[in-house]
Amino acid sequence: MSGGFGSRLNSLSPLVRYLISTIYPPAPFINVISNVERKNIKNEIFSRKVILDIGSGISKGPGKWLWKDVDRERYKKLDIIHGDDIDIVASALDMPFGNCEVDAVILQSVPEHIEDITALFSEVQRVISKGGIVYVEMPFLQGQHGDPNDYWRCTPAGMNFLLGDDFTLLSGGVSAGPIGSLIWIISDLLSNILPFTILNIIIRFMIRWLLSPFRYVDTLLLNTRASKRLAAENYFLYQKK
Repeated sequence: MSGGFGSRLNSLSPLVRYLISTIYPPAPFINVISNVERKNIKNEIFSRKVILDIGSGISKGPGKWLWKDVDRERYKKLDIIHGDDIDIVASALDMPFGNCEVDAVILQSVPEHIEDITALFSEVQRVISKGGIVYVEMPFLQGQHGDPNDYWRCTPAGMNFLLGDDFTLLSGGVSAGPIGSLIWIISDLLSNILPFTILNIIIRFMIRWLLSPFRYVDTLLLNTRASKRLAAENYFLYQKK
């Protein structure tokens, strides 16, 4: 659940968690990557032979577009925790692959949750094959959303630094715009002032539902300086030289 309330909800009874998840408001932002660019990204990724999704994938929310109409047999999911839909249980810092054995790596809203982000991308560089693809969605102006930990934010220049000179940026840009950033900040601010968890959750739900229609303004702001400077999230598609 976006915004860091998920771990707090885990302390509640199963019935209360079910009721809350049923009425949980939409994410504070929408994905604004164009349909043409989405098609290009999916073609680049899913045309590869060995495809690895690190962090178990996103089945709902702004990032679910990447997985629509994709055959589950086409890729493997790696996560540090076992789950019903996980193929490989391992750390992203020590993946059970030899050098250059993976043709495409997906890091969708994952790097910010890994403590040693430099080691993460070093390991990605190791396992990815020459000519292989790395796709990253990385937050910029988003509130802290631990569940359980949240360590990093990154600019486009920062991501280029992390990948190093061995990769070429094929495409990239804003995947969630400034209105999404604003909604996140407003809802986090007003729902974390009072020392009452349940009341804060109620306030958060109300604000998110009230402001959610404004998320679509980001589609109109996509090519503005405001969108690039104040993005909630950026995306990057790299190819190993």
